[in-house]
Amino acid sequence: MLKNIKQHAKLVALFFEGGTEIKCKILIIGLIFIIVLTWTAVDLNANGWNFRMSVTTEGFTYISAGAFYSMAIKDDGSLWAWGANEQGQLGDGTTEDRHIPVQIMDSVESVLAVRNRSFAIQTDGSLWAWGADLIGDGTLRDWGNEPARIPTKILDSVVSVTVQDGSHMGRNCATFAIRTDGSLWAWGINVLGQLGDGTPGSWEDETLRPTPVKIMEDVASVVTYSNRTFAVKTDGSLWSWGDTRNGLLGCGTIGGLHNYRSTPKMVMNDVASVSANWWSTMVVKTDGSLWAWGSGQLGDGIDRDFNDPLTTPVKIMDDVHSVLQAGNTFAIKTDGSLWAWGSNRSGSLGDGTIEERLSPVEILDSVAHVEHYGDYTMALRTDGSLWAWGSNSGGKLGDGTASMRVLSDGTIMYHPPSTGPGPEPGTYELIENDRYLPIEILDSVVQFSTFGRFGSSTMALREDGSLWIWGDNNSGQLGDGTTEQRFAPVRILDGVRLPSEAASDYLTPIEETDLPSELTTEPANSSEPNIPEESDITSEPTEELAPIVAEPTDERNPPESGGFTQYFFVIALITGGLSIICGVSILVYALKKKR
Repeated sequence: MLKNIKQHAKLVALFFEGGTEIKCKILIIGLIFIIVLTWTAVDLNANGWNFRMSVTTEGFTYISAGAFYSMAIKDDGSLWAWGANEQGQLGDGTTEDRHIPVQIMDSVESVLAVRNRSFAIQTDGSLWAWGADLIGDGTLRDWGNEPARIPTKILDSVVSVTVQDGSHMGRNCATFAIRTDGSLWAWGINVLGQLGDGTPGSWEDETLRPTPVKIMEDVASVVTYSNRTFAVKTDGSLWSWGDTRNGLLGCGTIGGLHNYRSTPKMVMNDVASVSANWWSTMVVKTDGSLWAWGSGQLGDGIDRDFNDPLTTPVKIMDDVHSVLQAGNTFAIKTDGSLWAWGSNRSGSLGDGTIEERLSPVEILDSVAHVEHYGDYTMALRTDGSLWAWGSNSGGKLGDGTASMRVLSDGTIMYHPPSTGPGPEPGTYELIENDRYLPIEILDSVVQFSTFGRFGSSTMALREDGSLWIWGDNNSGQLGDGTTEQRFAPVRILDGVRLPSEAASDYLTPIEETDLPSELTTEPANSSEPNIPEESDITSEPTEELAPIVAEPTDERNPPESGGFTQYFFVIALITGGLSIICGVSILVYALKKKR
């Protein structure tokens, strides 16, 4: 270490002894290093860990919006995809972006778009995957390797797939599949034991699982988030494994970075469902009671410090049907009412304010489904109306307006600064159209899918089988043949498959609940599906729907909301980096003069 310090000191001394050319080169290299470091930090902060739950033959997910691309299943079972394709995520055999839908494969029952990889379950229960990273086909694929450009068969007899999408050295994280016999299978990265296969966790290649490995049996549902995983078995018992930090596994212990659980451990009984985010975990029990542990805003009226988490469950409310955790928390009660609490950034709780809520507040009634991504929220009500609220950057809410920044030369910035460097203060006009109360976007909706702030777009399937989409379109992910932003829904496809009245029951109850005595793997089947050479679809007219705008009772839009924290973060990193370089240089120079 001392040798390295001396070597660095010599390099810095060259700065003062050398001529102007050497000084410029050293400064340029230092600046490039700081900018790359800053941009990487900003990109990770903007993208975060994207949790997708889940492609399933029980929920019949017929449409799915991913990061910069989209997929939909038509009523004849054909799968269509469009948008970004640099990692082969569309599955059409190329890496070319598609601005109109192209047909990918036939006989598809359910689909899931993530960041740079895709999953589909066919009508026979077979699971197929394609794109970059560890898709489960046995290849240790990363950004430097060739992506899987066409669908590859991974497993048979699959009920559902759940994906935790993150990134390390170009490799994404864990994937879990539940099969028709109730067995749970996993593959991907295993840095903190989140796969649950009993092997040591690390970033090394030997700990990666490129093919599915069997984890446990008798599983009804699984959730994975931030290097930890939860499974609810058919007997109602909750099991957890992975990262033990902050007591988030619910086992009553707080572990360190290298203290993780690599095999499942039972947490509690009588659990119906579970949801997790970075700092807390919540479960709905079979009696409808909602319980939580961890830190932050759990909903019990206390904002708990991250260094002093709650490691045992606390009861939050009764009569809960389901719960969703992301940036904020949303609970749908058995009477259909939607309740929310949390940080309320950009008004994403929908209570008409941007005030933090430490206890649940009622937002809407008659809610069937809700999705939330950091700074905006969407909810489908039982009458088929789709409602949205929160940040409206890039027109992602779909109400015909957008929050944007107009530069002095007339250039429009659709994205807030959180997606990257922006203009200097005072060189643009802020147009604020964030919504702090729910606003109706579409009627007659039977299913919708939305994906995050990064390349955010939303698709909605209506009762007549028409597919409507809006939001960001820089990679053609809206499928209207353009790359133009859409602030209101645009009709893209007709004849999209409609959800069935009742889902089929693929799970076979198993009386024994013991973990398998031996971990086994099943090789991937690489046979190819029926993929047409050329698409015969033509781009339909971009019919733009006039949004249904409900007059809110209170519009509280504080100025400068929605993203300046990111600017401060960038400036602080650059300033701090330059200060460190200058400080070290001055210190070395002073020591040299003293000698």
